[in-house]
Amino acid sequence: MLMLQAPTARHSIWLHGDRAELLSRERKKGSKRADEIARVCALYGAYDQLISDSPSESAINSASLVHLAAAEKFTAVTSLVGGDRILREAADGDLTLVSDRDQESTPRWLSDTAARADIRIFVGLGRLSIENNPSRLLRAFAAAHASAPNARLIVMGDGPLMRSLSDQVTALGLRDEVWLAGYRTNPFALLRQSDCVVIAGRGVSESAVIAESRVLGLPVVTVSGGSGPIVVRPGVLEVAADDHSLARGMIRFLDGAIGKPSFDWVAQNDAAIASFYRAIGVHGAH
Repeated sequence: MLMLQAPTARHSIWLHGDRAELLSRERKKGSKRADEIARVCALYGAYDQLISDSPSESAINSASLVHLAAAEKFTAVTSLVGGDRILREAADGDLTLVSDRDQESTPRWLSDTAARADIRIFVGLGRLSIENNPSRLLRAFAAAHASAPNARLIVMGDGPLMRSLSDQVTALGLRDEVWLAGYRTNPFALLRQSDCVVIAGRGVSESAVIAESRVLGLPVVTVSGGSGPIVVRPGVLEVAADDHSLARGMIRFLDGAIGKPSFDWVAQNDAAIASFYRAIGVHGAH
């Protein structure tokens, strides 16, 4: 790459998500993109820093790409959080801010204040595609709902799995408990109506979703590469990446075992800028 020819002291490259998993997925699809990804991966050893957007993603990349670059080259930075925008759009409260691909009308259990008082709402968001594993989210919710009939689920997003997910909801007998809300131009208005965010796959930009959820005071249950469950920071529970563990994590939230996060997003942004400069080898810039 041209950047490697630049006469600078250090070279850094951003790793978005699990690169080895992405390459494997593209190869299984027979995609031409797989060759492009492989060519870029082959250059990793020439860089001084390989930067991920969360410590968990960095650990995954370090383990799976160790044959391409030394472990000490892998690092992570803290993501910036648009706290003002998140709070402003959440306060808007207009649940009609949706695209014309919105799939279903707002369910009564969300729009009726009296009905809302007796239920707990989980929410998952992201592109409805294999890497985000929305099918696992539905299976885990079905298991949690069997133990907690007052639980509900909102799935925000659009993508190639929308139709199969709709069929899955019907097959699970959860048509009245699960809302496939479609793509939202303002997801924060719906997030504000929810009680807990659930991340079922690694395709979602985990650190960004967790930070946005914490700004709104929402607990998060997320899958990880570990065995879990473990509260990795206030209000965030990591569980193993399987249906049973995710369902148990959701039930732990319902039992009050996770708690609400406290989050100073202004301090987070200051730390994010400082961590970025450190990662690229610029010292004293902030």
